[in-house]
Order: sequence, then C-alpha cells, then structure tokens
Amino acid sequence: MPAPRRGNHPAPPPPCPAPALPTVDEAVARSTGTLVLDVSAVTFADSSTLRTLVLAQQRMEAADGALVLLGPLGPALRRLLEITATDGYFTVADSLPLALAAAGELLRRDPHATGTG
Repeated sequence: MPAPRRGNHPAPPPPCPAPALPTVDEAVARSTGTLVLDVSAVTFADSSTLRTLVLAQQRMEAADGALVLLGPLGPALRRLLEITATDGYFTVADSLPLALAAAGELLRRDPHATGTG
C-alpha cells in the first residue's frame, strides 16, 4: 500500500513513452536513395539480425539505393558477419560523414554493386 501523501502536491505525471523507432522496412521505404543504419550499439547479433540486414541491403539495391552500416561494429555483429562470410556484402563506415561519402560513392557506381566491407 502506498504511503499517504501530505499536502496538496499533485501526483507526478506518468513518464513519457520513448518515441517508436521505425523498423528497417519502414526506414527502407522512407529512404530517398541512401539509408545509413547505426549499428554501433549492437551488442547481440544472430540469424535474425543478419536476415534483417540482408533484406535491407537487397531492398535498397532493388530501389537503386545505397545501404551503409554506421559503426564501429561491435564484436557480436562483426563476428556474425565474418563467420557467415557476409562482411564483404555490406559497406561499413565508422562516422556519419564517412557513411554519407560511402553512400554517395555507391550511388555513383553500379547501383547493384555490393558493399566494400
């Protein structure tokens, strides 16, 4: 049972919910040719993670767009990409300016080219 309140203090407002992040599908649909996914805070990565990234890459390629993973990659995601031999399928950049530059380069090249690792 909560302790009784003294005085005329109003109850504190409920916490605001965090804004919902778009799904990768929504982000791909909203993109205007370039999609930079910040994966720098990923601490766990499994086959579902890989599937999501591969589908995002394929959808961006189909739309003649560019997907860049913004890192640096954490050990879990780096290991997953290495053991599945998909590390060369994605373009990875360690800063937003480098990610945007890499995306621009991808868009200038063959639109269906894969990543640079």
